[in-house]
Amino acid sequence: MTDTDEPVILGPVKQWSYSRLKNFEKCPHMVYLAAVKKEKRPEWDDDHPAMRGIRVHNHLEAYVKGETDEIIKEMKFFQEELDDLREAYTEGKVSVEGDWGFDINWASTGWWDDDVWARIKLDAMKQLDETTARVIDYKTGKKFGNEVSHTGQAQLYMIAGFLKYPDLNMIETDFYYLDQKSGNRLKKTYTRNKLPLYMKKFTERAMKLTTCENFRPKPSKMNCKYCDFGPDNGSGVCPYGATCE
Repeated sequence: MTDTDEPVILGPVKQWSYSRLKNFEKCPHMVYLAAVKKEKRPEWDDDHPAMRGIRVHNHLEAYVKGETDEIIKEMKFFQEELDDLREAYTEGKVSVEGDWGFDINWASTGWWDDDVWARIKLDAMKQLDETTARVIDYKTGKKFGNEVSHTGQAQLYMIAGFLKYPDLNMIETDFYYLDQKSGNRLKKTYTRNKLPLYMKKFTERAMKLTTCENFRPKPSKMNCKYCDFGPDNGSGVCPYGATCE
């Protein structure tokens, strides 16, 4: 979706997700190393936060689908909500782990199709009525300091939901911070009339990534500290990495 009829010439990174977009805006060279150079990141052990997050997400998906009855500690603050999703799933009102692909014009396409441009993955979506749905996202880790980033993620879920379901007029987003007892929700509500505004904003941001040719580095102690390719907690292959020592 562009302001002119001229065809868009994409760069070497032709697809984006929210996490890739965040990494690009933090340090374009990080995306270059991962998506263009195909550099390998260090292997994560079972205690790595990312591995834990994957395990928890997989378990909650299985629980909602009725494939397991096991209650894990990450469910303790949201047992009622998860049981509600589980029951609604049996009624056909909940979908889980949606892998939604869109082309450059925001038309639906397959996750692995040649024309896929945006990839958006949802944890769960509940149909509340004919015109309203709720998107649920499970979060391990802290809420504080991530509110702006997670609000952006919610806006992307809103775009995807309205595009996939044209009968919806309202979408609620609800993030469950599984590790927190209090202040453990981030809830937003969006109406369809906001869709063009947010689509325009995300299109502009994503086009900078998918048309980029010069992935310049932005080294800093903060950017490089947890970079997969940085000198401290990464593979060290990035020649621009700033050490925190």
